[in-house]
Amino acid sequence: MRGPTRLSGHSAVMTTAREGIDGEGAVARYLIRRGWTIEARRWRGGGGGGEIDLIARRGSTIVFVEVKTRARRDHGEQPVSYGQRRRLHRAAATYLARHPSPRAIRVRCDLALVGPARPWRRIEYLIGDLDEEPPAQPQSRRPAERNDIR
Repeated sequence: MRGPTRLSGHSAVMTTAREGIDGEGAVARYLIRRGWTIEARRWRGGGGGGEIDLIARRGSTIVFVEVKTRARRDHGEQPVSYGQRRRLHRAAATYLARHPSPRAIRVRCDLALVGPARPWRRIEYLIGDLDEEPPAQPQSRRPAERNDIR
């Protein structure tokens, strides 16, 4: 009997999704070992807010974590785009509105860069790296219309 058939494009997508989930799990374990409680994984608030990979709490601090898992060790110049950053901040605001805290809290947005699993998984955890909401994206300048009449 033969093993399962793999579709070339489908298996690549499944592998990438699996690696992302594994990377999120590695970061969750990293945070738990440091005394954080994971409140949510892959939280979606709806309304175009996007997804928050991990939400953790320790004492009066709540942290929203964006996890970037890569097959290579290089994460590039800017692992989180302008749009991703905006969506993270909107989703965090939605989460805080839906889950009000009776005590004063500190809020932080962190970035976790996760390398490949072999030979070991390396986590680069950047505290507060995504705290500031990005400034308004500059409008693309359209060339002036030409009204050449011939």
